[in-house]
Amino acid sequence: MGHAFRCAGRNYPASAEELRVAREFFRSARTTFIGTGLVGLVMGFMRVLEGADKSANYSTDALLGFSIALITIFYGLATAVFLIEPFASAIRKKLAQQAAD
Repeated sequence: MGHAFRCAGRNYPASAEELRVAREFFRSARTTFIGTGLVGLVMGFMRVLEGADKSANYSTDALLGFSIALITIFYGLATAVFLIEPFASAIRKKLAQQAAD
C-alpha cells in the first residue's frame, strides 16, 4: 500500500510494472471507498425505515438515519475524489510519460 503512494511521488523512480500495480491499487481503493459509502447509505435508510413503526420518536430516528446515510456517502465520495484521485492521476501521468519515452 505504501509503495503505491510512493510510486505517485514526483521524484520516485518506478518501473512500468510498479506503476501498473499502483494504478490497480488506486482503482480498488476508489471502488472500496465508494462502495463503503453506499453500504452506509443503505444502512442509514434502513434506520429510517426501522423507525417508521415507532411513531413516538420517528422524526428523531428518521433524522439520525438520514444523517448516517448522507455522512457515509459524503465521506466515501470525498475520500475517493480528494484523496485517491490525485494519486491515481499522478500514476496515470507517469505511465503515459513512460509510454511516450
